Amino acid sequence: MRVKKMVKGLILSAIIFVLGAFELYATYRYYHKLVVADRKNMLSSSRLWLGIISGGLLCALGIFSALGVLQGA
Repeated sequence: MRVKKMVKGLILSAIIFVLGAFELYATYRYYHKLVVADRKNMLSSSRLWLGIISGGLLCALGIFSALGVLQGA
């Protein structure tokens, strides 16, 4: 029973990490599809920073939750 909870926690942590990585990748793809002249204006855009911050926080949350699951095992 305890192993099942640990596996469920690790799977959930992996899903959260993958969602964060996908958010970072989508932000990267969006930024690099822009014309070079528009990239300078994009640096002050909230969409770029929101994508970076939310993706980074999701990745960190996934890593720390996986560490918490493994530490509690």
